[in-house]
Amino acid sequence: MSAREFDPSEFGASFQRFLELVEQSTEGRDTPFESLLAEHFGTDPSEFPVIAESLGATDLPNLQLALTAYE
Repeated sequence: MSAREFDPSEFGASFQRFLELVEQSTEGRDTPFESLLAEHFGTDPSEFPVIAESLGATDLPNLQLALTAYE
């Protein structure tokens, strides 16, 4: 496939439709992960706040060490 054949907007629209279909197919059903979270915390995990933190590239090895140590 050449670069001229690739249409980013067409890909974006197709991917968006894919995500919508995935969301529709799981609507009203708990995933195994959601069930485990609900059982552990005793509440609906969809109500949890979404938290994110950006890390610099130099912090990623430290994060990996911390996650490995936590295992």
